[in-house]
Amino acid sequence: MNNDSLSADLIKDKLRTKFIGREIKYFEEIGSTNDIAKKMAKQGASEGLLVLSNRQTGGRGRLGRSWHSPSGGIWLSLILRPNLVPQEVPKLTFVAAIAVARVIRSLDLNAEIKWPNDILIDCKRKICGILCETEVNLGYVVAGIGVNANFNKEYLPEELQETATTLKSELHKNISRNHFVAHLLNEFE
Repeated sequence: MNNDSLSADLIKDKLRTKFIGREIKYFEEIGSTNDIAKKMAKQGASEGLLVLSNRQTGGRGRLGRSWHSPSGGIWLSLILRPNLVPQEVPKLTFVAAIAVARVIRSLDLNAEIKWPNDILIDCKRKICGILCETEVNLGYVVAGIGVNANFNKEYLPEELQETATTLKSELHKNISRNHFVAHLLNEFE
């Protein structure tokens, strides 16, 4: 499906960040990057730690909806420890959405934000979902971002093939996932 392997070293080489993505935990396959990031955050992991996976078997979106996460996508979660009051935490979803939209637009695609947490191509086909989860009492937010990247939309469940898309389907080629992730982290910070 894709020969663009994710690499923590290649991503770090392209970072201009001070703390976002300076520590990366990569998994070839994982249940959910958000679940692992929340566990690490509870154990004291530092702000900016990135959990990244080639494939998720238990990805999810808002309201507990499942998120299909095949090999070749960009499935990541960031641990954040913002100095925000609980009512301001949803702003982080907007920050993530703007960062993702900017990176996709840099690929000459018309990426639009469907508030609060989706990125659409041409205002109609979903290419990205964002899920921020928090434990206010524990002082962290996990920002999960899932981008349909280097796989054909035919790999999505049939019921999603009309309403979702992938970068590969839109561009008719694979992108560098390492470059995309680094660009996203730079934009986010």
